[in-house]
Amino acid sequence: MKRLFVLGPILFTLVGSGCATRGYARRQAATVNDRVSQIQTQDQNQFTSLSDKHQTDFLRIDESITTTDNKAQQAITSATQANAYAAQASANAAQASANAAQASASAAQANASAVQTNARALPPAAPPVEIAQAQPSPVPSPQIKELPKTASGLPLVASCGAALVLAGVLLRRKTT
Repeated sequence: MKRLFVLGPILFTLVGSGCATRGYARRQAATVNDRVSQIQTQDQNQFTSLSDKHQTDFLRIDESITTTDNKAQQAITSATQANAYAAQASANAAQASANAAQASASAAQANASAVQTNARALPPAAPPVEIAQAQPSPVPSPQIKELPKTASGLPLVASCGAALVLAGVLLRRKTT
């Protein structure tokens, strides 16, 4: 009897718990598979949208880099052309300076020739004549003395006050 008490609960546990059937296992697996497929589809859609966004961003960046490269190349071309113009201007300035130096030398030579010619043609020069000039005599400046203070500012203040009172009376009469 003791054995029955020990084996009874063990048999009841084994028979009562039972095993899962194939249908039950397939239904549970199908639910899990559906959920995993749904998550994979969402992940794939997110990956695709992010990939497309990244692709457009890369294309935009490549386009921006190409534009910047083109502008930099134009700037380099302009700078090279400006350097060529500056070199040409420098050469022209050097040529003009050389021409000016040559003209100055020719003018100095012509001036020297003219001086020699004039020196031979003119008689010896007379000594310079001094001309007397009249100088004005200095005028003494008068000593300015300070004038005595004989008047005060009181009459001026009184006449300004009287003029203001008179103006006030005239305005009052005009408005009434």
